[in-house]
Amino acid sequence: MNLNAGIAELIIFKASIRKILTDVIDSDALNEFYTQDYFIVVLVAIAEIPPVLVSKIEKLKFLALGGVVCISVFMVMFVLLIIVATADSNPDNNPVGGMRIVPENWLLAAATVPNVLLAFSYQMNFFPIFKGMKNTSDKKMSRAVLLGLLFCLFCYLIVGILGYHYAGNDVKANFLESLYYSKVSHLFYYIINLSFIISLFLAFPIMFFGCRNNFIALIKLIFFKDGKGVGKGRGADQVEEMSSYMQGKTEKQRKRRAYALFIVYTMLIYLITIGVAVGVNDIEIVFNAVGALCSSSITIILPCIFYVKLTNINHHQHSVWYYASICLASFMAPYAFFSILALYLGAD
Repeated sequence: MNLNAGIAELIIFKASIRKILTDVIDSDALNEFYTQDYFIVVLVAIAEIPPVLVSKIEKLKFLALGGVVCISVFMVMFVLLIIVATADSNPDNNPVGGMRIVPENWLLAAATVPNVLLAFSYQMNFFPIFKGMKNTSDKKMSRAVLLGLLFCLFCYLIVGILGYHYAGNDVKANFLESLYYSKVSHLFYYIINLSFIISLFLAFPIMFFGCRNNFIALIKLIFFKDGKGVGKGRGADQVEEMSSYMQGKTEKQRKRRAYALFIVYTMLIYLITIGVAVGVNDIEIVFNAVGALCSSSITIILPCIFYVKLTNINHHQHSVWYYASICLASFMAPYAFFSILALYLGAD
């Protein structure tokens, strides 16, 4: 999921940069080399290399803080934009949406359910963040997760409701593409676009860190089954953890080998991310597929299956939650595949 989220961020980044260049410089600049997908993505990828190679998530805390600040600036300016647009005397600049309680296209509405689950999927970054916290505890992590969920819920509701109100049915999956340079105040245009783009740039290494962390854990599970890991908790270093189950006569040799593998794993995942981001342009497809197949499984289907299995293994009495879990898992499994199909049927 982290890999797909990172890919989606690069796709949004390149599309937003290209739109700014064509809006501000020249509408015919789409044929220029600096607006091509490969040029933008590769340029961003080169700039992201230093934070991507970080092996301790606590070193990325200032990037995370910067990302929160930028997205907060985006939110404030976005709300102000809606207020100014609503009060504009020129009807061409007014919001064109008008909220609806009932969706016009039920298939597209059904296709967005997995995306909602994806938006609240913290599982992919849970353990890297937990290991990087100071004075780690379950209670402290629970508060961090709750605060993160509430902040995201607030952002999603504001952007979702006001975004649709502003752009109407023509709203794009990447909302920045719904802002037009000729229709929006230049101050709002630049701040909204740049704050969101910078937040993506700062968030990407954190998503990538979680992806690589999961990949290393998978490699360890398959090839190093007897490896115990360092288990240091706070400040756990991926290179140190890998060196704890590497073969070598001395600690220095093990660390050298672990660091070499760390670089190989990083560049392998990074190149895959860059390659897909260059070739794919529609983030709606990425979010829909990942949300349907991954988020539905992680947030609903697998937890329900585990609950049912554990209840049977421990010979506990079958409660209402037991049967509810069976029903929910039985419903979400086919619905996940239906939501992918609904996106294409609804588009027609």
